[in-house]
Amino acid sequence: MSSSPLSAATTEARELAARESDGLRVVLLWHPREDAVTVTLEDTRDGDRLELVVPRNRALHAFCHPFAYVPRTAAFAPLLHVGARAQSHLG
Repeated sequence: MSSSPLSAATTEARELAARESDGLRVVLLWHPREDAVTVTLEDTRDGDRLELVVPRNRALHAFCHPFAYVPRTAAFAPLLHVGARAQSHLG
């Protein structure tokens, strides 16, 4: 699974924040050309990856709580499972 809504025009994206826990990498990127912000989720165990365009005014919230921004469809079920696993280790 891979989704990259801004990949064609975002070679100069700037990493604002990154974290990794329990096989899940979360990266917050700013794309100056489009003045857009994305959060990328990657399951480092199996390579599933998802890039979400998020509202600029919600960028930090989306970075801290990326699964609140993932569409609840079957296509994203593997990453949602990883998110549930990672969140269960927090509490």
